[in-house]
Amino acid sequence: MLAFGAAALVTMVTTVPVGAASGIKLAARIDGTPVDQSSETRPVALHPTRRADVAIEVTNRSDSAVVIRTVRVGGSVLGLSFFAYETAVRFTVEPGQTLTTAFQLDLGDLKGQATGLIVGSVSLLDDKRAEVATEALVVDVRGSMRSVYGVFGIGVATATALSVVALFVALARQKLHRNRWRRAVRFFTPGVGLGLSIVFTLSAMRIFVPRPGRWLPIVATCSIVAFLAGYFTPASDSPDDDEDEDDEDGEDDEGDEDHEAGRPAASPTRGAERRS
Repeated sequence: MLAFGAAALVTMVTTVPVGAASGIKLAARIDGTPVDQSSETRPVALHPTRRADVAIEVTNRSDSAVVIRTVRVGGSVLGLSFFAYETAVRFTVEPGQTLTTAFQLDLGDLKGQATGLIVGSVSLLDDKRAEVATEALVVDVRGSMRSVYGVFGIGVATATALSVVALFVALARQKLHRNRWRRAVRFFTPGVGLGLSIVFTLSAMRIFVPRPGRWLPIVATCSIVAFLAGYFTPASDSPDDDEDEDDEDGEDDEGDEDHEAGRPAASPTRGAERRS
């Protein structure tokens, strides 16, 4: 779970508008909707039951020709890619030239891949599969909760629920560790899961788009609150399991030492009699 946060941070720091840097401008439309105008309130809807019409316009403002081999349409959440469709186009854009092309995407298997509001992108790849230009969009995937995305979210929520139940059981039985930091770490993990569960639920219910600037604060807040709750939760009065085992081992060792100390030593006289 923590790897998601690290991946998102890397994405936020390293993502650069490739099109602006290379002098290639991309303008895309999906089912007539301009990609750059898509938003949380006006997402681009993708339906598994029908094809999507994609139109792209590429303008070369650089000093050299650019070869475009592939157009990729994909979506990701928490740094994880949940769907991607690639179409071969194969054309060359000369300096100062603008070219347009259109094609259809077969989204028949999208139902099993994702559902809800997802951050997406339309990207151009050259003959070396390097990204030449990209344009971000907000996608409303009309998939199923039994998709990879839905099952992943349900799995995270289930694991979080089990962790919370185990935590409350330990709290009720006064089995929490006496060390504050160890209690805090034990609370921290369900906190991360709770934050991720909230993000997946809001995304699947089409309430908000899980951009890094949104889901990171939610996960961080839940994690910090859970960590502090564990840190300031009163320690249990009963000894910890580890301490009990240590005490039992110590008692056994003391008993062995007492037994050895109380054992009568062999008499030198008896040993001499036996040798004789």
